[in-house]
Amino acid sequence: TQGNLVLDRFWLDTARNTSLAYQSAVGDEAAAFIAEKQPDVVIATDDEAIRLVVRPSDSEGIPFVFTGLNSDPDNFLLAGKRNVTGVLERPHVAETLEWVKRVQPDAQSVTYLFDSSPTTFMSWPHIMLSLRGSDIAARYLHVAYSYEEWQERVLEASERGGVLIVGRYNTLKDHSGNLIAPEEVMRWTVENSAVPVVALWSHTVEEGALGGAVITGEMQGYEAGALAVRVLQGEAPLEIGFVTPRRAQLVLNSTAAEHWNVSFPLDLLEVSTVYGSQNQAG
Repeated sequence: TQGNLVLDRFWLDTARNTSLAYQSAVGDEAAAFIAEKQPDVVIATDDEAIRLVVRPSDSEGIPFVFTGLNSDPDNFLLAGKRNVTGVLERPHVAETLEWVKRVQPDAQSVTYLFDSSPTTFMSWPHIMLSLRGSDIAARYLHVAYSYEEWQERVLEASERGGVLIVGRYNTLKDHSGNLIAPEEVMRWTVENSAVPVVALWSHTVEEGALGGAVITGEMQGYEAGALAVRVLQGEAPLEIGFVTPRRAQLVLNSTAAEHWNVSFPLDLLEVSTVYGSQNQAG
């Protein structure tokens, strides 16, 4: 219980369990859980939860607030649903390139590296659109389907120079099909990349990347909570519509700056969240 609210949680765990059989079963379990609890509002986080729980919901039933949607709402048939509102998650690619120009003004080469997760492919149209008009001429975009391929791409980026911008990396597996912990992926990437690693999500900076203009789970959650309050106060989800946080959070890692010998402009330091060797904000 939080104040006058009672919070119940249901974890789908679809990032680690990707089979269609599992996802179908856990989607049914989530629907049964919601039917039993009969909540005043449901908050669903990330694309798979939205696909499995929000999309099949009764359009006249319990109100839903989604957050962290990388795909187009039309892909999940959400537009026009009377009981659905939510928060879109869009990587701040253009802002990140401006951040790179401030921190590494001589960078002429940018390599983008992502895993093959659903989030990557759902974000891809937005990412490609954001790259139009960039004055950093050389751009290399790669999707890694395995941890070994990810490592190869990191070393290739090191040979090109410039910077390496990373997206998601939580679905990489070794030769035996074992999932590699995201923290291990980033630890290896930082240790083996000769060029600075720039982030699109805040957790990447906490795990060792240099910094960036990032998406944060806190901002996505805050926006979803604000929408849930509006619904609880009587506003119709359809009338609220979908929202996108307009501003990225500026973050940087002081230990990474030492590692790659990077100096941050003072005015950027003053408006950024700073992480250090213990991954603590400062």
